[in-house]
Amino acid sequence: MAKKPTYEALAKRVKELQEKAKKSDSSADALQKCEDRFQALLNASADSAFLIDTRGTILAMNEIGALRLQKSVGELTGKNAYDLLPPQVAKRRKARATKVIQSGKGCRFQDQRNGIVFDNTVYPVIDKRGKVTQVAVYGRDITRQKQAENQLKQREATLKIRTKELEEVNSALKVLLKQRDADKTEIEEKILFNIKELVLPYVQELEKTRLDAKQKAYLNVLQANLNSIISPFTYRLSSQYQGLTPTEIRIASLVKEGQTAKEIAEMLNVSVRTIEFHKKGIRRKLNLRNRKVNLRAHLLSMSY
Repeated sequence: MAKKPTYEALAKRVKELQEKAKKSDSSADALQKCEDRFQALLNASADSAFLIDTRGTILAMNEIGALRLQKSVGELTGKNAYDLLPPQVAKRRKARATKVIQSGKGCRFQDQRNGIVFDNTVYPVIDKRGKVTQVAVYGRDITRQKQAENQLKQREATLKIRTKELEEVNSALKVLLKQRDADKTEIEEKILFNIKELVLPYVQELEKTRLDAKQKAYLNVLQANLNSIISPFTYRLSSQYQGLTPTEIRIASLVKEGQTAKEIAEMLNVSVRTIEFHKKGIRRKLNLRNRKVNLRAHLLSMSY
C-alpha cells in the first residue's frame, strides 16, 4: 500500500510549482520585452523591413513596410510576401531571395513598384548548423534620388548638345570670318591695282601737260585723295609681304592675280627678263629659293 505524502511534502511541491510558474512568467515577460525592442528597432527605420522564412512567409515587419502595402503589421504577419506584390516584381524578388538562401551571401538590387524606386538589400539569417532559415529584406525609397539623377543626366545631355551646336556655330563663324578677311583683302588689292594701273598713270601724264594754277591745284588735291585711298591697302600689303620693295609688292600682287611674266612686263612697260629678276627676288625674300613651291600658290595661301 502506497504511503500518503505528508503535509510538509505537499507544501514543498506547491512551492516548487510556484517558483516554476514565477520563472515561466519571467521568461514570458523577457521574451515580450525582447519582441517589443525588436519591433521598436524595425519601426525606427525609414526603410521597409521584413523578416521572412525560406518560403516567403512574413515573420516580422515594420510599420513603414506595412504602410507601403496599405495594410497593418498584424494583417500582413503570416502572409506570403510574394503574394502581396505585382507578379513581375514578386518573380524578381523571389529569385534574389532564393539566390541568397542557396549561397548564404547577401545581395543588393534596385527595382520599381507602384511608381516607387526601391534600393533593396537582402541578408541571410543563418542557424548554428550554417543553414539559412530566414531572410531579412530592407527596401529604401530612392525615387527622389533617381529623379534627380535622371534630371542631371538630361541636363548633361542637353548641355552636350548645346556645346556641340556652339562648336559648330563657332566653326562656321571662323570659316565666314576667314572668307570675309580673304574677300576684304582681294577687294583691297583690286582697288589698289586699279587705281595704280588705271588711274595714276593718267594723272601722271596729265601732270606733264600745261596746266594753269587752278588746274594744278585740282590735280594736287586729286593725287592727295588717291594716295589717302590707297595708303591703307599699301600698308597692309607691305605688312603681308614683309621685306618686299614697292615694285616687288606690285609684281607679287599681279602674280597672285594669275598674270604671266609676259603680261606683267607689258603692263609695267619693262622686259620679261626684268620681271623674272624681280620674281627671283620675291622667292628669295619669301624663303622659297631652292624649294619646289609654286609662287602664285604660296602668295594665295598668304591671304588666309
